[in-house]
Amino acid sequence: MATQNAINLNATGMTAYDGNGTFFGRTITAGNAGITITNGNGVSGNPTISVTGGGGVAWTDVTGATQTLATNNGYVTDHSTTVTYTLPASANLGDAIYIVGKLGLATVAQNANQQILLSSSSSTVGAGGSITATNVGDCITLICITSGASTVWRANDVVGNWTIV
Repeated sequence: MATQNAINLNATGMTAYDGNGTFFGRTITAGNAGITITNGNGVSGNPTISVTGGGGVAWTDVTGATQTLATNNGYVTDHSTTVTYTLPASANLGDAIYIVGKLGLATVAQNANQQILLSSSSSTVGAGGSITATNVGDCITLICITSGASTVWRANDVVGNWTIV
């Protein structure tokens, strides 16, 4: 690129040079939900990129005997005996729930028409089905593989042995 040449731009903000003598105006734009761009063209100052939601998993230290689960959240079992977790009434394909053992055992109870698949075993369909940790420190990640009110969850990461009803 030659130096001290006059540059004639018809765009404001940031520019990009193509290496062949042409400059183009550019703007940073958000490609996904959860991303916010402020001052994308840089005219008023430096662009700012913010990520909202989806930036990680929110964790709950469960010290009571019961806990209703929410999708895309993590839970630490921190009760002296057993925590009974209840699956959400519905979920979307790919939603995840993380349960990590710390103190006491965990039972995951189902709602009507729901089921949990663990390896080649499956729980009883509906409110009578559940899985229960057998040791303190057992952990499980559940991924929704069938969405809606008749949700099916697949155990993805499993630590310890879980009893399936």
